[in-house]
Amino acid sequence: MTGAISIAVQARARDLKPSTVYARIAEGWSTERALTTPTGRCGVRGSASVSFHAGTNGLTNSAIVHRMKSQGLTLAQALSYPPQKRDPRIRAAADAAGIKYATVYNRLKNGLTLEQAVSSMATCPTCARAIGDTPVADHDHTTKIFRGLICRRCNTVLGLICDSPATLRRLAEYLERGVS
Repeated sequence: MTGAISIAVQARARDLKPSTVYARIAEGWSTERALTTPTGRCGVRGSASVSFHAGTNGLTNSAIVHRMKSQGLTLAQALSYPPQKRDPRIRAAADAAGIKYATVYNRLKNGLTLEQAVSSMATCPTCARAIGDTPVADHDHTTKIFRGLICRRCNTVLGLICDSPATLRRLAEYLERGVS
């Protein structure tokens, strides 16, 4: 029983699941090999084996873990892919605007042009408030044509009134009448 306890303690100290180590020993692995071989799939962000390899391969822990989870890769397979190269045009535009690369990249994935993605830090055309870091790409729901970047609050209002100008006019008239 003492050996089983020490194996579990050693496994946890090395960021391994004791059940994984016991399964390896049951398959005929030596105790030392079972305790020193990193797991092929990592369910714990920042585990010791991922952290070690991330620094030597130019990848972040989260990038390796994402590759392993999303694509079902082993640690060795996830490390064999080179790091993704960032588009220098996006990098330059993001740096010039003082925005994170990922923010501009995600806006581009949502169908915006580079100019729209970078200039979206301006004010909302409907409420004149600062749009902030999360602009919404507003579009006509029938034609799917992009109308512009607005703040999340104004986009919610448009959604609640079903993009109806008539409803919006009646709502404005109601507000202008004041309390009766």
